[in-house]
Amino acid sequence: MRPLRLVASGFTMNLKMLGTSSFFLVTSVVQPIIFATLAFYMFRSGGRSGTLLYASLGAGMMGVWSTTLFGSGGMIQWQRWQGTLELGAAAPPSLTLIYLPFSLANAFTGMYAMAATLVWGRVVFGVPLHFVHPWLFALSLPATVVGLGLMGLVLAS
Repeated sequence: MRPLRLVASGFTMNLKMLGTSSFFLVTSVVQPIIFATLAFYMFRSGGRSGTLLYASLGAGMMGVWSTTLFGSGGMIQWQRWQGTLELGAAAPPSLTLIYLPFSLANAFTGMYAMAATLVWGRVVFGVPLHFVHPWLFALSLPATVVGLGLMGLVLAS
């Protein structure tokens, strides 16, 4: 039960820390909406039917990319500046249990970026959300977001 509690408390703590950063709030809340709006207007002016869903997914992936990579990479940098990176590396639990909650919290905000983009496109621009394989999409999205979060950790080191 201790590892699960450590992951849950680390996840909650990192979400709270991310919520206090104005840069990260702009990156995770405002930027996906801007990406989606620009993509919708560009694709709508092209005149081809069926491309607005691709624009929505592309804008969502840009939001996932920036949110997850900035969050994971920034977490290592922030801990380095605060002097707590060494404490985390020397802590009795394994490094995986120490830094996995941070990546999960960043992945959660990355999922928000994708969801916000899809909802924005549906509500404001009337984009039909017809996925050919919805279950495969639902499985691939968390895997992509977690993979990007872990890549952010690697790039930050």
